[in-house]
Amino acid sequence: WQNRILLSHTACFIMSSTTTSTSNDEAEMYKDLKGFLLSDRTDLRQSATAAMLQIREREGIEKVIKNGLVKPLTRNCSYHDPQVSMNALNALINFSSSGEIASQCVEDLLDSGAVNRMTEIVLLPKENTETWRKRVNFAMAILANLTRTERGSIQLIGKTLPDEAVPKIEIIEEGDDEEDNNNNNDEHQLPT
Repeated sequence: WQNRILLSHTACFIMSSTTTSTSNDEAEMYKDLKGFLLSDRTDLRQSATAAMLQIREREGIEKVIKNGLVKPLTRNCSYHDPQVSMNALNALINFSSSGEIASQCVEDLLDSGAVNRMTEIVLLPKENTETWRKRVNFAMAILANLTRTERGSIQLIGKTLPDEAVPKIEIIEEGDDEEDNNNNNDEHQLPT
């Protein structure tokens, strides 16, 4: 219960832009929240990721990013509990979607291996459940947000296209064209 109360207090603190506290209190609060996001207890992860969903204002998102919570939130995207996973994915979509701070969130996501993690989610074996569909759609939305930067696009696609993606064409030189036409005409003529 103490952890849940502390987590509830933490969520209220983050959402409140008028809270007056010392920077030490704030730093300690974000450290605790990071601990909840990485906890072995599923209920704490559920509460911590649910608290992240409540953060929608620019100031709150800036604090989350500044205090290094993007990486632990990214790790929760592939957590075995569907509620934790969905909350984390949804929160990261919000953080990386709009505003000036979204660029920093994208950089933090790239630093935390989000391309590999989101690709893994998308390529998981298909399940015919609504949760599976939402997870895949959320992961695709995050991948789309990551490609807003050159670095994200390179991490997703690579620097060069594979040979199979670019069909090879034969270059016909001017002199060869007439010879090929004469040879082809003999072969394709109908018998008389």
